Amino acid sequence: MYIPWNYARKQAAIRASVLSGDSCTPSINIGAAEVFESEITEYIKEQISSYFTDKLLGVVRDIVLHMKGMGRSENDPSTSSGLPQLAGDLHRGDAALEFIKHVCAVLALDQSVQHDVH
Repeated sequence: MYIPWNYARKQAAIRASVLSGDSCTPSINIGAAEVFESEITEYIKEQISSYFTDKLLGVVRDIVLHMKGMGRSENDPSTSSGLPQLAGDLHRGDAALEFIKHVCAVLALDQSVQHDVH
């Protein structure tokens, strides 16, 4: 959320400094607003395909490694707590997949990049 907001803020400041004149608040017309919005959308799409993808793949790798470590320690009698474990007691799912699904659902809330996220 911060990266697109920060980019938009910086671009708006650049545009305001270029357009600064005698008025205290710069006016913007519909055409300029559409161009500005399309620039922001393109920037977000670029960030999704590069920055966010790299970060998410790193987090997923860490989740998978963590879950493998947990599975190994659960089966190791030396690290076991000594308490009996019921077969259905532990939630067995793919944590990395669930994480990806939730992150993609949040990123897809922005309809302008929804197709790129999916």
